[in-house]
Amino acid sequence: MPPRYPAPLRPGARIKVTAPSSSVDAPLHPRLDLVLHHLRSSGWLVGLAGLLIGRSAAPEPTGAPRIGISNALFLARGLAAHRTRQA
Repeated sequence: MPPRYPAPLRPGARIKVTAPSSSVDAPLHPRLDLVLHHLRSSGWLVGLAGLLIGRSAAPEPTGAPRIGISNALFLARGLAAHRTRQA
């Protein structure tokens, strides 16, 4: 069976960016800002999924709480695509 690909994103498409394994640490925020600017300048409506940006020294959720956050993103209605940051 040949692979099936989704339709290309069009301007105005709603997407969310997530970091499935860990949040983006402060030293990498300028890089993240650059990427988000590029996505927005492509005409997409970009949202940030929970836990994308590290905000405190508190440990991030693991296990079931983190899975719940990921599931909520992937089950969200109205999103055209999901971009994931690879660890």
